[in-house]
Amino acid sequence: MDDLDALLSSSHFYRCYSSFIINLERVERININNDKKLYSVTLDGFDGEIILSREKYKELMAVLRKKYSDLTL
Repeated sequence: MDDLDALLSSSHFYRCYSSFIINLERVERININNDKKLYSVTLDGFDGEIILSREKYKELMAVLRKKYSDLTL
């Protein structure tokens, strides 16, 4: 998994969990449950949610901000 992560890290992929590498272009929603302090990501075309640690949530948000900082609506 580390080798695959190294190959994909420079493109549109992010390793959000030890066994999950997600396509950043398929991120549909970042879910936050403040009561339970749970974070997860929902992907387009995937019925489930992928749980994020607090640290991975912060990293993913930073990656997405950097990726889409040039986006103008």
